[in-house]
Amino acid sequence: MFYFLITSAVFASPISVFAAVEANITGSSPVPVPEWATGGFLNFLGWLFPVMIAGAALIATLSIIFAGFQWMAGAISPPQVEAAKNRISASVLGLAIALGSWLILNTVNPQILDLSVLQFESLQQEVLALEEVFLSLEA
Repeated sequence: MFYFLITSAVFASPISVFAAVEANITGSSPVPVPEWATGGFLNFLGWLFPVMIAGAALIATLSIIFAGFQWMAGAISPPQVEAAKNRISASVLGLAIALGSWLILNTVNPQILDLSVLQFESLQQEVLALEEVFLSLEA
């Protein structure tokens, strides 16, 4: 439960800040604005998934390192060695799930992770064209 709270705090705090960033900056700004901050919500979502995969890999790696130290320090105590083995297996399983989600999404449709292909303006134009067709049929 403790690890869940820590992980949630790490991932949820920047989400609330970065999700609200949709800057339409004209002219020069005294503070340099990164490229990803000016793209809107879809750009944010396209940036979020790789960062979450990298974060999961980093957390799993640190957890395996910590479990290795725990295993070495608890060589005399069998319950501590068992806890270290469980931590290592849980870390590897979590990493496999995170990378497996990317693999499945990339195998099913590689463009599903590329949100830049969504063009809402063209969709709105198609809806307006269909609306005109239906209105002409009613008349």
